Amino acid sequence: MPQNQRTFVRFAPLILILGAWCAVNGKLFSVYGVKVVSDSPRYIEYANGLASGFYIDTFNIWYIGYVLYLLVVFKVFAAGITGAIVGQYVLSFLSVVALYRTTFLLSRSTVSAVVASLLFVAFPDISQWNSYILTESLYISFTCFSFYFLVVYQQNTTTKNLAIASLF
Repeated sequence: MPQNQRTFVRFAPLILILGAWCAVNGKLFSVYGVKVVSDSPRYIEYANGLASGFYIDTFNIWYIGYVLYLLVVFKVFAAGITGAIVGQYVLSFLSVVALYRTTFLLSRSTVSAVVASLLFVAFPDISQWNSYILTESLYISFTCFSFYFLVVYQQNTTTKNLAIASLF
């Protein structure tokens, strides 16, 4: 088989997953758009407050990861709420890739990995959170990243892999 055909066969499952992800998330974004709901202002205010200097807000400290994400999006990338939503969608797709790789590493089956990924993508209650300024989207994405890095560590127990798995 020529090199370009092998490359296509290798990436065909990810192309299929990307297509499904774009279809589902495109539809969900057209329905939900950018959602700022009742809890959103407190995350935004805390992120803007942290831009002036670090402090601990005892009521919102549980959400510091999401607040730091917003801070980075707002200050480093100079993007607003829409930028945060775009970032959540990007992380969501990367998390589906991580889920695909995790399933493949555990099962050694491309079919199993594609099916698991497509089931994840097809369940709209997961992807709907990408449109909200809430912690759920990042929580779901980072759960997938955590599983991936734990499986990588489990299959290759190096100090480097342990350090990476510990971050998530």
